[in-house]
Amino acid sequence: MNNAIVGTQSQTEVVTEYGLLMLGPPAVGKGTQARNLAKHHGFWVYPLGDIIRGNSPHREKWDCEDLAIKARAFSDAGQLADDSIITAIDAHCLPRMTKHRKVAFDGSCRTIGQARAFVSIFDKVFGYRCRLYVSHMSFGAMPREEVEKTLMLRDKGEDRGTRSDSQQEKFLKRLAGYYDSTLEAARYLKECSRVAYLKDISALRTPQSIFGRLSAQLGLVQPAEFRQSKVAMSV
Repeated sequence: MNNAIVGTQSQTEVVTEYGLLMLGPPAVGKGTQARNLAKHHGFWVYPLGDIIRGNSPHREKWDCEDLAIKARAFSDAGQLADDSIITAIDAHCLPRMTKHRKVAFDGSCRTIGQARAFVSIFDKVFGYRCRLYVSHMSFGAMPREEVEKTLMLRDKGEDRGTRSDSQQEKFLKRLAGYYDSTLEAARYLKECSRVAYLKDISALRTPQSIFGRLSAQLGLVQPAEFRQSKVAMSV
């Protein structure tokens, strides 16, 4: 687990019942779903990307700016941060979440090395009795070039048509990181006996439908406004 050191938490100090690790390509909506989980189901969100970018709403809780700056240099170039940096951030931050009953991990485990280290840290911090779920929003067998077009449109959002070539290049590098590294991490987690790997959710669903499906998979009551939306997203 690289050189990160985590002390095993006393089980009397941990109230966390389970964690949910959210996987998927960039701009697929992981952050949106994490916010929905927080708003409707009381999850605490560990927003790794926001921590690295320095715009997390709870910066004082994480207190890892030095590590975030190191990771940001990779992120600004559209690259995946070095495993040792991400593992150090996880080792520093996860022990600060043991007072929350449900935790959603948004942006973690981008590589198989990060995934292996994360599972080890999770066990040391939360204990073996705390379940770790994994949810993967994917495009299934859709050709990569079609996924690229779909996500480029979503990533532009309101700025559609105004992104610079350098910004588009950075996004494509991030997407390449998903195909080259994160999918391997997902396969590892799917085979990991420590993990409860949920059925993949189609990223072509609407955000409302994705949240409804995710809620159902976790055995949570779906808010009324999310129950009826099952129409595929058009882009």
